[in-house]
Amino acid sequence: MKKISRFPIPKTGKANEYRPISLCHDLYCFLNGIITTYSSAGIEKANILHVGITAFRKGKGCHSLVTVEQSFREDCLEGNYPTVQLDEDEEKFFDRVPVAILLAAMRVNGFPNQGYLEFKASAMGAKEVEIVTCKGVTYAKFICGLEQGNPDSPTVANLVIKFKHDVWDIVSEEIKKIFLRQKSLDNEKYAFNSIDKFDGRVIICKIGYCDDNSKFIRVENEEDLMLLVHHYLQMAGDLSMTTKIGRKGSKCVIQFFNISAHLTLQLAQCTSIAWSFKHDSPIKETVPFLVHLEPAELDKLKTMIHYDTLSFEEQTKWDDIIQSAPHRHLGLLGTLSGDTSALIT
Repeated sequence: MKKISRFPIPKTGKANEYRPISLCHDLYCFLNGIITTYSSAGIEKANILHVGITAFRKGKGCHSLVTVEQSFREDCLEGNYPTVQLDEDEEKFFDRVPVAILLAAMRVNGFPNQGYLEFKASAMGAKEVEIVTCKGVTYAKFICGLEQGNPDSPTVANLVIKFKHDVWDIVSEEIKKIFLRQKSLDNEKYAFNSIDKFDGRVIICKIGYCDDNSKFIRVENEEDLMLLVHHYLQMAGDLSMTTKIGRKGSKCVIQFFNISAHLTLQLAQCTSIAWSFKHDSPIKETVPFLVHLEPAELDKLKTMIHYDTLSFEEQTKWDDIIQSAPHRHLGLLGTLSGDTSALIT
């Protein structure tokens, strides 16, 4: 039960990147399979996970997230409020989440400490890993608790994502003031799904699928929007450093909707500090972003950067990142992506 065979499987289209699949001992998987059957049923009966967490749950899946995304974009088009979508991807989520964090997430969500957590602590302790590659077999000690071949890993992963979402809800008095000064938006008017409320105001929405999770934020002005963006980037980075759940800024994406051309030119400043397993320390990274602009704002942006006077090479750079999207009902009216500071002279 303490031995694992790991097979790094190459990711499609990504050189030198692998997805580690763990083959666990039959008895270990059998016991965890029984536990998963009952614990998953208990989690659903107790309504612990909110509707935005959709991985490995009966009646939910990727299709549930598509509905949220489309509803979100329809809201952006209908309401014309400055809105942002923060997309995050934890680094090697199924392999690197510390046992202490897994057990803490289970405990705060009501799992009994007597017997069950003692078994899990033992089962999720250090194991001997046989790493099988084309170059041969090596051995290492596996000290974290979510092997990708463990039947229980998706269930516990959902609890960890809920824990992260709960931490997102912790706000300072200054951030609380931002929420309180927003007008109350009418639920009936908007198709926004999986809604969280703050004092009756429809402002934020959280969704999660395993290691991929997103937060949608809608406010009335761009100043408040940027304050919230930096707040939640810091919160996610602080959680990463506290829990040692790795997070790459380069794999996070910030998408802006219904903002001005003026704000678009200031977006190269979004950074995040988070734990990196590659460096074994916190690192600061620039977070990529996308901007979905109305045609009028797109024209303003071209005027502001003096597009017609740019060299052919500079125009080509802009042409590569400015696109016309035909699906108006999804709110994708024009797209500007990347770090614009390098393109402005």
